[in-house]
Amino acid sequence: MEHARDQTADLRKLALELSMAEVRERRRIAEDLHDHLGQYLALIQMKLSTFQGNTMFCGQEQELVEIQNLLNKAIQFTRHLTMAVSPTMLYDLGLIPTLRWLAEQYERQYQLPITVTAKKGIPELQPDIRGVLYRSIRELLLNVIKHAGAGHAGLNISFERGLIVITLTDDGDGFDPDALDHENAFGLFSIRERMMYLGGSLDLESAPGKGTTVTIRCPVMEDAAG
Repeated sequence: MEHARDQTADLRKLALELSMAEVRERRRIAEDLHDHLGQYLALIQMKLSTFQGNTMFCGQEQELVEIQNLLNKAIQFTRHLTMAVSPTMLYDLGLIPTLRWLAEQYERQYQLPITVTAKKGIPELQPDIRGVLYRSIRELLLNVIKHAGAGHAGLNISFERGLIVITLTDDGDGFDPDALDHENAFGLFSIRERMMYLGGSLDLESAPGKGTTVTIRCPVMEDAAG
């Protein structure tokens, strides 16, 4: 029995290390996208704008406009990709400002109002914890957008007894949690496992026609560097 417990603890430790490694790799990729590709595209955009109105390119205005439109789409796609991988502001400004920004982006993109409230006294989080929590909340919000049929969603963030508590509610269709299977709710099970590896939890409350509430609890280690 003790050997089995030790094996389980070792597996959880390994899973946690892999999860943290993924967060750090996502951060590195996002920084490369922002610092290199994003800047190159912005520089190309600036140089392209100098051609517009130049007599040398008279008669090619339509081609320049088409190139500018393609470049704008590439810049927008790069920004969305950076957001999906790991937004740099998560590490510059912290989790709560980034969640507010994410809510604004999703409200604009999907026309779903998302209210974000945060109680005072929430400590700054270790960068890896920020990454795990951001990724988890992003996945949960996308679930609401794609499947809930909600007219509104709310995020509430608090700090209670050494735990950061994030509650996501929606007024959507709801469902029977007992009817969920692993295949159809893989995202929820993955987030629950992530929280378990960190010593936290994920609780789910829902019923048909009653909306859904998902509560994440995660132990935090404060980031001394801010």
